[in-house]
Amino acid sequence: MASSDLTACQAFRYGRRAYGFLFHMEVTEEIIHNMVNTFADELREVGIDGSEIIERAKEYLPLLQRVGRHVFMRWANLVSERSA
Repeated sequence: MASSDLTACQAFRYGRRAYGFLFHMEVTEEIIHNMVNTFADELREVGIDGSEIIERAKEYLPLLQRVGRHVFMRWANLVSERSA
């Protein structure tokens, strides 16, 4: 369902009701800053520039947040329908 250059499987569905997401759709700029700071050593080890992640996040966050809201709302509607 989703992939990246580094990870072939970023999202998947198992059967009709189980979904897995290997990324954070709820992420904010603050969370990204915290992640980059927390994992700075790991980023350096693999040659990834944390400041570039922070800068490029501004470009990608609006779309990611729209997708995240859509996914979470659809999930909430499913749960709500099943409990009614």
